[in-house]
Amino acid sequence: MPARSSHTVPLCACSGLTQEEKTHLRGRFSCLIPQDDNQIAVQVALVYAKVARSDYPREWPSLFHDLLANLDTAGKPQWKCRVG
Repeated sequence: MPARSSHTVPLCACSGLTQEEKTHLRGRFSCLIPQDDNQIAVQVALVYAKVARSDYPREWPSLFHDLLANLDTAGKPQWKCRVG
């Protein structure tokens, strides 16, 4: 079995996405964050985290600004504490 590499491969290198496509998808995450279904919310969080690990800070320097803006839109918090 070959040894696994410890470095992170950029998302576009292994997925075939162009930089423009990645930018578009990162912009669409905002509509996915407010979820009533806990299973979907967990999956959205995992995808967000995976892309963040790959793209922050070089390709997504506004990650934290974008995330905070998505969590509190127009003064109405859209997130809930999920327990269990």
